[in-house]
Amino acid sequence: MSTPPPEASQDKKFVAAKPEEARALIQNAIKTRSKVLIWTQQQKYRLTSKLESTFESGSSLYLSVTKGVEEAEFETNLKREGIEECLFSASLPSEVIFFKANLRKSAQGLLHFKLQDPVYKVQRRRSLRMPLGNAPVHFRLAPSAPSLPDLSCLMIDVSDGGFGMTTDDEALSQRLVQGVLLEEVAFTLGGRSFVLTAEIMYRKEIPATNKLKKHFRLGLVFRGIREQDAEYISKFVFEESSRFFGRL
Repeated sequence: MSTPPPEASQDKKFVAAKPEEARALIQNAIKTRSKVLIWTQQQKYRLTSKLESTFESGSSLYLSVTKGVEEAEFETNLKREGIEECLFSASLPSEVIFFKANLRKSAQGLLHFKLQDPVYKVQRRRSLRMPLGNAPVHFRLAPSAPSLPDLSCLMIDVSDGGFGMTTDDEALSQRLVQGVLLEEVAFTLGGRSFVLTAEIMYRKEIPATNKLKKHFRLGLVFRGIREQDAEYISKFVFEESSRFFGRL
């Protein structure tokens, strides 16, 4: 059975910066030599680089990235397939910014992109979470014998830092308390399978209503997640969230 599409989020941690602030944030990324992730839809092509400079032409802002071997290959792949639109994220000291920009011509060792408004920002210590349509997540309690059957709940949201899940199994929920470590946390996101470790940070009982029976909501953080897994989840969340936060 396919997972229902994500629902619109009212999460206010994902904020569109005003034009003046957006330019200041991008300049800060250049000044601090912040790592910039660049990728195309579905992450077909990906690149890690640094912003070098900006320039304006008319009312448009252009971004320049150093054109090395990897950047040149990235440009070649995009031009071969007629792809212009790229997604960006840059990690600043106080926040992470996300935006889209269109690939333009390269010149003098630089790769140029034309910025699309708006630029979004997320507080660095509060990862953007993507609501999911109750996707299944399987796990084991640590330590547990491999011969024991795995347990499962429904994943309701996810970020590069952790996820939320829910269950209406009260007996199971009583075992899932703050500080409990879950092993072999298995789920699928964007067609990619993950097996990670996570720790429960909170457990909250949600009373029954006319439409829903009593259930329990849990918040978890990933422990020891690999950088490439965190980057994939972060990019997936940004791509999927773009439906709900205006014209990206």
